[in-house]
Amino acid sequence: MKTKLVEKSNDMNKDEKVKFEILEAARKVFQKWGINKTTMEDIAAESGKGKSTLYYYFKSKHEIFEEIAQNEIQKISNIALNKINLVMSPKEKLKNYLTSTLTELKNTVSLYPLVMGEVKGNKPRTIPTITLAALSNSE
Repeated sequence: MKTKLVEKSNDMNKDEKVKFEILEAARKVFQKWGINKTTMEDIAAESGKGKSTLYYYFKSKHEIFEEIAQNEIQKISNIALNKINLVMSPKEKLKNYLTSTLTELKNTVSLYPLVMGEVKGNKPRTIPTITLAALSNSE
């Protein structure tokens, strides 16, 4: 992961680099402590930046988390788009889209178990579960 950070940071201006470093540090802290227990001070310590620097770029930890979530969604969308471009038929495109999207969502959600517990605790809902096996058997 460190190599990715270095490679990506070479293509950015100073503000973009600082923001990227804050987001990467925040991602680690959210994964470790969840959103409710994480503070801006925790993120500042992990990133090696002062709290004032964090507040220069972001209004709150919730804004940071929202940007991380948007980045994750964009990453998942890009992966799905690449997968559907590999096949020609609409049926295969749909299957590749659903399979890759669900796989990436599952992988991403598994990185944030504490956050998922907090979300479930805040919004009790029943969400239908779709498995990859069910998609494979629907042919």
